[in-house]
Amino acid sequence: MATAPKTIFGRHSHDTQAQTYQELLDSDDHAIPAHLKRRLEVTALEGPVEVPVRWYLDPEIMKLEVEGIWKRTWQFACRADQLKEVGDTFVYNIATLSFVLVRTSAEEIKGYWNSCLHRGVPLRQCAGRIDRLQCPFHGFTWNLKGESVLIPYPEEFPHIDPKNFNLPEIQVAVWQGCVFVNPDLSANSFKEYIGIFEDIIPPNPIDEYETVAHIIKEFPTNWKALHQAFCEAYHVLTTHPQYSISAAGERCSGFGSSGNVAFGFAATGVTSDYVSNTPTEMQIFRVMNDVWDDEDVPELVLPEGTTARTAFAQRAREMARPIMGEQVDQACDADMIDTFYPVLFPNFNVTFQGPLNRPIYVFRPHASDPDKSTMEILLLRRIPAGTEPANPPKPFLLNEEQDFSDIEALGSFGVFISQDSGNMRGITLGMRNSKSGKVRFARALESVIRHFFARYEEALGLSADQEIAALRPQ
Repeated sequence: MATAPKTIFGRHSHDTQAQTYQELLDSDDHAIPAHLKRRLEVTALEGPVEVPVRWYLDPEIMKLEVEGIWKRTWQFACRADQLKEVGDTFVYNIATLSFVLVRTSAEEIKGYWNSCLHRGVPLRQCAGRIDRLQCPFHGFTWNLKGESVLIPYPEEFPHIDPKNFNLPEIQVAVWQGCVFVNPDLSANSFKEYIGIFEDIIPPNPIDEYETVAHIIKEFPTNWKALHQAFCEAYHVLTTHPQYSISAAGERCSGFGSSGNVAFGFAATGVTSDYVSNTPTEMQIFRVMNDVWDDEDVPELVLPEGTTARTAFAQRAREMARPIMGEQVDQACDADMIDTFYPVLFPNFNVTFQGPLNRPIYVFRPHASDPDKSTMEILLLRRIPAGTEPANPPKPFLLNEEQDFSDIEALGSFGVFISQDSGNMRGITLGMRNSKSGKVRFARALESVIRHFFARYEEALGLSADQEIAALRPQ
């Protein structure tokens, strides 16, 4: 059983622990890699510290989002392994929009607006393998390249030139095994859009991972509120109290943003300032290994003079060795155990904590109700050297009664996600009862959210400062 440590309404200085992230890096015997150094160089914080509640609740805002975000930005649609063979299709729905993705060759995936050019019926309702795109209503047909190949009774359509009757395309990019789309053909390339993203993540690409769990759940809250629950670690002390002695050392965290990317990182093995007593290194080590108060695990030994952080990083290397071989010996402690969470505007999150697992989170709005949204989790696992990736699992849709902790493939990670998402069930009611009409963000600890709203203001042509000023009593 996990017992939360005693917390205090005041701060306690854990003098025997590291006081800065740089101090932790300096104590590591391993070389600090370029991507981690680059992370430390990006320190810009931007965005409003207050935004109006109506941005989460107003149906008119949803319409602005469709025009300013979903029709104009790069967004994650699916994994490339969901389109493995020529003719495989995937239907990507976002807000009121729908697109069909098709693998046309081993090297190419194309995307089209999911609407028949005859009378607008969707060309595809679900994923599947095809050799042509045919409307289920009247049979208008296009090949996988989007070229018109059949207009039933063509003499009835002298006003249609089959040579100029191709399906309207969208931009498609495949990056590290992930398929991104942008409906705006005039938008910058995906490489330009992601900016520093590749510079700040570990070099082992995400396409060296296979999908082992794919979970989807609908929540009674706006997609932005749901998304932002996974954009900061400020909540760990209260939402994940069992980890506050081992993974909530706010003083050993950092944040940055550039272009469409924002990120945070937090050290493992340091204690929150709001825990009243400094734990021993063995107490920290037990929690890091998910060993709780009433458990006796004799084989869990912390070598004398070794910090919990150093020992846990080495244990992580040994767990990864069968899959990664000797390259784990070159990995620094930070890459083995610290949490790094980059976010790509508008709704793509991926968490790096060790080299074996990569959870991807995607948050999508409901088509018509601002109080509903969908959370999609793809848990990726490193593919052992010399083996072929398994076929991806079919998405599992959790119903209202089911919880992420019920999914065996997620393990303890499911409990962690359940704690995060549990706060979302009542947040809409709270927002609708807001007397101030606004929400507030921490300067640094919630800077990833602030960065989101900096991009959001630009995309929708809104100003938080102006709307907040209008809420103040005259």
